[in-house]
Amino acid sequence: SGGMSTFYMVDRVDASDRTVSLDEQCKRLALRMDVPRTAWEFYIHQQLLCRLPGEHALARARLGKLHSLHLYKSRSFLILEHSSHGTLENMVNLFKAKKRSARAPLLPEALVMFYAIELLRIVHAAHSVGVIHGSIACKNLLILAKESSSWGHWQPAMVDGWEDRGLSLINWSQSVDTTAYPASSTFQYGEEEPWSFNRDAEQICDVVHQLLFGEPLS
Repeated sequence: SGGMSTFYMVDRVDASDRTVSLDEQCKRLALRMDVPRTAWEFYIHQQLLCRLPGEHALARARLGKLHSLHLYKSRSFLILEHSSHGTLENMVNLFKAKKRSARAPLLPEALVMFYAIELLRIVHAAHSVGVIHGSIACKNLLILAKESSSWGHWQPAMVDGWEDRGLSLINWSQSVDTTAYPASSTFQYGEEEPWSFNRDAEQICDVVHQLLFGEPLS
């Protein structure tokens, strides 16, 4: 649970195919129940898919997969892709439990660089079409690590087995569609300082700091 959201793991089964067992038909998904109801994340996700051009195909594939939204009077149900590899928050906690040297980086620096590039690619694409995520954190970054029999050296085009390795940025529920506001608008929650696209930049720095040192920026 987080705030007024509750998450469940669910199994989707297509019982119409009698040639395949129910176990084989089963697909693991995630379900999020929100009270009160909200359609914002689903809207933003669809807007990103529509607005992002072909040159951002890699980023489009890393926005998290939303299957459907079901709205009722008092609540809503969002069906999402389930990740069996966990989040960056899970990875940080795992490495912190095993860390022996206080001087060494928490995660290997090459791995941190790879994840930083992945995150910057996604956020740059979203910003290019006027969307601020607003809630970038290790807990909102799913690890993509599809098994592959062979994969080559990493390159920016993400080919040779790298297409399904990296990060997926989820939870767009706090995002802002700046195209709905006048240019140069800023936003504010409570008593904090006004912010715009810089909010995402600061949160990216915090994620990278946690990957290197295991602690958020002060």
